[in-house]
Amino acid sequence: MKYGVLKCVLFCLLSLSVTERALAQKYDSQGSAGDPKEAADIARKIQPGKVLSVKRDDGFYKVKILHEGKVNYIVVKAK
Repeated sequence: MKYGVLKCVLFCLLSLSVTERALAQKYDSQGSAGDPKEAADIARKIQPGKVLSVKRDDGFYKVKILHEGKVNYIVVKAK
């Protein structure tokens, strides 16, 4: 029983890691943003939905998007 749970946890962690890498690659291909509106546009290309907020922090924009009832954060590099 312990090994079954451990296998499940490891599988979930690996799946998340693959998803994060895929999103990062997709993000890298989108470029960088010069202003919050541009950051929101880039983020919407990655994750469709309603933009709730855009905040700049340390050379990046953190875009908060509502999609199908879930809140997602997309990080876009600032110019």
